[in-house]
Amino acid sequence: MRTFISVEIPQEAREKFLLAENLLRNSDLPLKLVKIENLHLTLKFLGEISEERLKEIIETCQIVAEAFSPFSISFKGIGIFPDMKKPRVIWAGVEEGAEDLRKISGLLEEELEKRGFPADKREFQGHLTIARVKKPMIRNEVLKGLIEKFQEHQFCSFPVNKLYIMKSELKKEGPIYTCLKEIALLAN
Repeated sequence: MRTFISVEIPQEAREKFLLAENLLRNSDLPLKLVKIENLHLTLKFLGEISEERLKEIIETCQIVAEAFSPFSISFKGIGIFPDMKKPRVIWAGVEEGAEDLRKISGLLEEELEKRGFPADKREFQGHLTIARVKKPMIRNEVLKGLIEKFQEHQFCSFPVNKLYIMKSELKKEGPIYTCLKEIALLAN
């Protein structure tokens, strides 16, 4: 099964992204928007795993969760991966809580690598994917204008008190995410 470890976004926080999504939807840019109900912050993408390995992932997340206390995160501004010349992903950036997320991601990488999961080569950058670019874009000035419009925009803030192990089923109409396990952050 295809899995990832994430921070889930509460429904009321997801709704704060509707304005940006509507502007992107009406921009006529070649984008595939992430459905509001699917917004999440990926800490570690694991890819295809067997049922047997799920137990190891749960144990690893429990070790990591015991090392962290609940904290708050906030999202501000919109950015592009990898850059404006070849945009592939449009995302909202983490402001408050970015260092906590980086530490959790780092410990997840370290503990999962001990169990034979490959380490991610890229440095973790907390973000919330809101759209993917479907094909090369000619009208980057439209995208640039949207990014500038939201540069200082504060989307939302909420507490993070759990890690989620999620299953992702790819369907023609888009991915379906199912929570396999919630693990509370426990450090005092």
